[in-house]
Amino acid sequence: MAEDRSMATSREKSANEVQVQKAWPFRPAGDERDAYVSFPVDICETDETFILVGEMPGVAKDAVSIRLAENELAITGRFDMSLKKNESVAIREVPGADYRRAFTLSDAVDQDEISAELKDGLLTVKLAKSERTKPRQIQISLFLFPSAGNAPDSH
Repeated sequence: MAEDRSMATSREKSANEVQVQKAWPFRPAGDERDAYVSFPVDICETDETFILVGEMPGVAKDAVSIRLAENELAITGRFDMSLKKNESVAIREVPGADYRRAFTLSDAVDQDEISAELKDGLLTVKLAKSERTKPRQIQISLFLFPSAGNAPDSH
């Protein structure tokens, strides 16, 4: 009997957690560990772009959200093992997951030039570098003395 009560309480807690997650798509940082799965990312760069590649296996394009607000790039996604018509669960070892990662962007990123693509479970986000961050060639001016008589002494 106590086990039945414990299981019922556990189910109620799970149902409440699902409701809270739906109501709060961006949880405060203190609760983030418990509510979301942090997915692995690689970040590399070219002369023109920062490239973030993250693993989001099983997440459909329409289940991914990328939001930019106050210099924070937040990426969320949901993987749901929904049953197809006429299917029932015998064993469930692949649970659904809510993914989330957030990155604080510096002024090195041109926030108007961000694009993303999801293909084969890999999310690629390209962030253009701001003009001041891109490598550039500095011209060297050659100073010529007006006449040989005005040249500095080499003594």
